[in-house]
Formats: sequence, C-alpha cells, structure tokens
Amino acid sequence: MKFVCLVEKLKSTVSGVSKIIPTNPSLPSLSGILIATHDGKITCTATNLEMTIQSDVFGNVESEGVVCVPARILNELCQSIPGQQVTLEMNGQVLKIFTEKFKAEINVLPSEEFPVIKDMFEGAAMTV
Repeated sequence: MKFVCLVEKLKSTVSGVSKIIPTNPSLPSLSGILIATHDGKITCTATNLEMTIQSDVFGNVESEGVVCVPARILNELCQSIPGQQVTLEMNGQVLKIFTEKFKAEINVLPSEEFPVIKDMFEGAAMTV
C-alpha cells in the first residue's frame, strides 16, 4: 500500500475518526485506525463495536492495501508533520510516513484482527 495526500486532510481525518476509539479497548485492534486504499480512494475507519466512523481522504493511490495503525501514535504524529504533502507506504509490518523534511515509521497492528464492519451505507445512514 502506498499513497500521497495533503497533510491537512490526513490530520483532520485521523483526528475525526480517532475520537471514537476507546481509552482501554477490549481488543488491541480497537485501538487502531484501519486505513484501506481501494479504487483510487483512501478510507480511514475506527470503531468501538457500538459505533463506527468512516471517512475518506482524497489523494493519489499508488498501490492498494489495508493496514491497521495505532490511532494514538498516528494522531500525535500527524499533528507534527511539516509540509503540504505526505506519503504513507507499507513495508512489511512497518508503515513509513514521510515528506521532504520528515520521516517516521510505525509498527502496525494485524489488520485481519480489525472487526468486520458491514457496509455503513446499507440501510439507514447519516451524513454530516
């Protein structure tokens, strides 16, 4: 998985979806944000098993994939990313986040352990 997006868009999306993440989750994967790239779209999902927040980030998807990133670490890291564009790239079990003047690596959580979320738009949905 590899994609490029605007730093501000990533910050606001990660901040928004991470609000739902429990402080002491019953499952380790509930402390993460599932980032999926598919059909040229980047989707961030978080859940506490009662509610789910899903938000899209617009950017340039270079390769598709799925990763579960620890939300607290990603959120704090996003607040300190300089520049306008950021690249996120999976390399084994590590997510590389970099700009021209910034580089970080985060160990990821197993994405297959993230709870399966039914299509949010099936049936009733709310758009804000």
